[in-house]
Amino acid sequence: MKTKNFIAGITMSYFLLLVTALSVSAQPPNVSLSDQMDYLIAPLDFTEVTSGLLLDRGLQTMNVADFDGASNADTLIQYGDWFRQYGTMVTSKVTSTSTLGVTANWKPQADSLLHADVVPILILHAKYHKLIEDSALVTSLITEQNGQMHDVANRSTSPYEAHEIFSFSPKKNSVDDLLSQNFRIDTDFFRSNTGKSITTIEIDFDNGSGYQTMTFGVDKKLTWSTPGKKYLTLKVTYTDASTYYAKSLYEIIDKTGGLPKYYGGPDQVLYIPHPSIPNHGATVSIEYGCGNSNLQKPFIYVSI
Repeated sequence: MKTKNFIAGITMSYFLLLVTALSVSAQPPNVSLSDQMDYLIAPLDFTEVTSGLLLDRGLQTMNVADFDGASNADTLIQYGDWFRQYGTMVTSKVTSTSTLGVTANWKPQADSLLHADVVPILILHAKYHKLIEDSALVTSLITEQNGQMHDVANRSTSPYEAHEIFSFSPKKNSVDDLLSQNFRIDTDFFRSNTGKSITTIEIDFDNGSGYQTMTFGVDKKLTWSTPGKKYLTLKVTYTDASTYYAKSLYEIIDKTGGLPKYYGGPDQVLYIPHPSIPNHGATVSIEYGCGNSNLQKPFIYVSI
C-alpha cells in the first residue's frame, strides 16, 4: 500500500510555512491556524481556483494525491482515512461555504443505517487546486507583503494547478463471523463538486460475482463464501463517458477457528470467583459460531 499520512510524509506547503513563521512573529496569541491562514490569503484573487478548493489552504491530515480515480489508484484501509480526506477537502475551501457540504448533511443518516445493521458506503469525488510544485516559480507569481500574500500584477502564468480526488469506504470496515451484509449508498453519501451526472455506480465486493450495480437508497445484500480481507473496487461511470475507480478494504474476521486473534476479543467473558480464596477463580471466554449470538450445543473446555 502506498497510503501515507500527510503529517508523517508530506512537507508543509508554501502557505503553511509562511503562516507558521508569521504566527511566531506577528500574529497575536491564541489565534487558530485556520484564522491565520484566512488572514494570510485574504488579498489573493481566487478566480483561477474554479473548484473553490485550494489544498494548500486546508488542514491536510490525510494523503489525497494517490486517490485520483485511476484504475491503479491506492486502497483506503479504513473509514477514518476517508473521513480525513473529506475533512482535508472541506477545510480547503476558499469560498464562504464548502462545495462539498458538511458532515451534518450525511452523517446522521449514515449512523442511523449502521445502527440498523446496514453498512453505508461513502464516496468522495472532488475537483481541487493546489499551488504548482515549482517553489521558485510560485514566489514569482505570489509575493508576501506585511504578513499577507498578494498576487503579482500582470502575471502570465497561474500559480495553481487542477487535480481530482476520488475515494470511497464503507463506514464499517470489519465484521466478526458474518458472511452476509447489507450495504447502501444514499445520494447524500456521494459528496461531489464536479457537476457530473452519474450513469452507473458499480462495486466489485471481491466475492467472485464481479461488479454489482448499486442504486441510490436501496440496500444491496452481499454474501461471501469465506472470511478474510476483501478488496472492494468502486467504478463510477458518468454521462460524459468518463470512468473513475477507487478501492477500499472490508474484512470479515474469522473468530470461530480457535482463540480470538490479536485484533479481536471474545464475544462474552464471564468471571467465576473462588468461593473462599481471594483473588482466585476462573475466567470463561465464549466465542460464538458464525452468525450466532448464543451457544447452540453443549460445550465445555477446561484449561488448568
